[in-house]
Amino acid sequence: MIGYIGLSSVAKYLFYSAETVKRGDLIDNSFGTCYSDCNTEGYYNNEDIPYGVKKLALNTYESSFHTEQTLRKMLFRYAMKMLIFSIPFLISIFSIGGSDIVRLLFEISIPLIMLSQFFILIVYYTGVKSVNECFKIELINIGNKTIEIKDNARLLKPVLDYYNIKSWATTNLDSKIFKNHNEQISELWQKRKEKLKLV
Repeated sequence: MIGYIGLSSVAKYLFYSAETVKRGDLIDNSFGTCYSDCNTEGYYNNEDIPYGVKKLALNTYESSFHTEQTLRKMLFRYAMKMLIFSIPFLISIFSIGGSDIVRLLFEISIPLIMLSQFFILIVYYTGVKSVNECFKIELINIGNKTIEIKDNARLLKPVLDYYNIKSWATTNLDSKIFKNHNEQISELWQKRKEKLKLV
């Protein structure tokens, strides 16, 4: 349990550090600035959009869209893992001689940790899905018209909501799922942009 807490703390710090770099890259790509020392090439697919708040919203929407699609695939995989790993522990807990309190606490802690992580994934997924719906509505309402001051707040709200839920979850996306499905999700993103008349 102590090892889990230590590893969890290190993972949260690394997540925070990586997200700080990614946010600098997001700002640079969206506004043409130079805040980040590590700018990515081809990470966002919105080169046709001029610098500004709308590009920031589209870049964040694209990230959020990829996050939603990846989390959807992760949820099923994690549920299967949780089920497979929890069954032996639960059988052991309820077996004859399972009354030793130390063994009981150890054996129940692993399924509970997995269950709490699964809960975080569900909340993260539903939060990102809600953010994407908000992006879609706001971008449809704004369309191709010139951005007005009042539109900035409407576009910035889902940006902040996305980074808020992401910060709360402190959950890395499964890189294997992301890489295996990145091309397919990017195609879905292009279709979404076309459908919303954002290209």
